[in-house]
Formats: sequence, C-alpha cells, structure tokens
Amino acid sequence: MPNAIFGFDTPNLGDDVQALAAAALLPGVDAIIDRDRLDKVRLERRHRVIMNSWFAVKRYRGAPSPDLDPTYFGYCVGREELLNDVWLAAWRRAAPVGLRDLHSVETLSAAGVACRFSGCLTTWMGRFIKPVEKREGVVFVDVPEVMEAFIPAALSDRAERITNYTTRAIQFDQRARWRAAAGICDRLRSAEMVVTRRLHVALPCVGFGTPVMVYLEGTRKNRRRFSGHDRFLPIVFHDGARPVDGLAWVEPRTVEPPSEIEDGFLALAESFDAPVAPRWASVADVAKSIPDTPRVPRSGWSLFRRS
Repeated sequence: MPNAIFGFDTPNLGDDVQALAAAALLPGVDAIIDRDRLDKVRLERRHRVIMNSWFAVKRYRGAPSPDLDPTYFGYCVGREELLNDVWLAAWRRAAPVGLRDLHSVETLSAAGVACRFSGCLTTWMGRFIKPVEKREGVVFVDVPEVMEAFIPAALSDRAERITNYTTRAIQFDQRARWRAAAGICDRLRSAEMVVTRRLHVALPCVGFGTPVMVYLEGTRKNRRRFSGHDRFLPIVFHDGARPVDGLAWVEPRTVEPPSEIEDGFLALAESFDAPVAPRWASVADVAKSIPDTPRVPRSGWSLFRRS
C-alpha cells in the first residue's frame, strides 16, 4: 500500500519535523495530504498515513476519509471539540490509539476509547540518520530571553540562536518548509548541546544523541503537551519571569526513551517493514526524497493564509 505524510502551512516548523520523521521511517512517500482536511482527501488508491501530529485546527470533524488507512502513533488530542461522534468512531475503529502525551491518554480513556502512550515519532528520527563525526557549538532554539539570565555565561556567550517559526516567505511553500525544518534538524544533530522550549526540538535531540535541556513555561497547556515526556527530558519550569520549583538550571544531557514507548516504536517500524538503521546521510536527504507533488486536496484555501 502506498504511503502519505502530512503537509502544512502553519507558523510552526515543528509540524514539518514530525512529517520528516515519518518520511525517514517509511519505505517511500507517495502523497502529501493536508492534516487539517483529512476528510476531503481523495486518492486513486488507499494510502497509509501515520497520524503523528497535533489535532486539530478549526475543522473538528475532519477525521480521515475512506481513502486513508490511519496508524495512530504520536497523536495529540489538542482540542476538546474533537470529542465528537466522527472522531470517536474513527478512534474506536483503529484502537488502541497511540497518543503523544498523557493528557491525551486521559482524555480518550475517559471517553471509553482504548489507547496508550506512544510518545512522538520525532523521538526516534535519529535512528534512521547516520551519526555526525564531530559536534560543534551550543544551540538555543526559541529560548525565552528572560531565561538566558539563568544559563551559565560560558554557554550563552557562544550560543547560536535559531527559531522554529516560519517566515512569511516560506510559510506556504511546502518544499521550502521541509528544507528549513531539515536544516534545523541537521544543526541539532551536530550540536554539542541544545537548549530549547520546543517539544519538537527536544525530542529529535533524543534520537540524535545530542545533549538537551528544556526551559518550559509551566502553563497548564504546556504541562499537558509535555506530559509523559517530562518523565525523561531534563526540564526547568518557569513562570514567564523566573524559574520555579527551586531549580534554575540543569546541564543538558543525552536521553534514552523509556522501554514502554521504545517497544511501541519498534512495533511501528516492523508494521511498515522499516529496518531501524541509519539509511539516510542527513535529514536534508530525507527532505529531498519527498516527491514534488501537490498537496491533497488541491486547493489554494488555507486556515492560516491572510490577505
């Protein structure tokens, strides 16, 4: 069966990192589909798709069309509006649903849907990429400026600062987005260490073997998004002005995912006949391998486009 991955025009390149993680695992990519219009997808043949993403933007009844064979791994229930008859039926057909965070697990369990904590596929992206020969530099990705006061000056003075935000120049250009996201990932895998507030920066670092730590504002939304991952990622929570919980700084370190989600990842790879081995020279090579085909459904309409 052919395979599809998600395409995006959101302001966040972390979405594209998740798509690249799927492309790195899959034996090939045959279609690009709009995550937020899955009910409108029409394909000549049924395609498999790994549902590793945050759902959903505005269209809360947009469950996968019959032309898609969804595998739920790394799915995030981002809106309570998803708890409707359309999505409940879709989840129950595919149960047990692999969920990205423990809040999503609690949400679907309370709705009577069989589910489990799978983690996010980006955690294992590095398993498919050849390791770098040399690491150089400290990288900060969207670190809040106020938190830099708590980072040792020996690190912050030489840090390279990059962002996961898109620019308007590439936001609606899918290939440019993949190139940009791949460039960020390749920088992460060659860094000496990374400090970030981004989930889809921290998790790729796990698979790349890059020492990482997270400065995270301790809002309810953020704690929900990181729930489960906070068991193994080194995180310092802050209130927007200063660290809380009596911890101001932790040294970035390499991380191994816990066995409960490692086993699920290996089962996912086996279900797609994907050897867990470094077959790509770089994440940029993964991006280049994705065919230059229009996103389905073909439309100039966008949830994010502004005049």
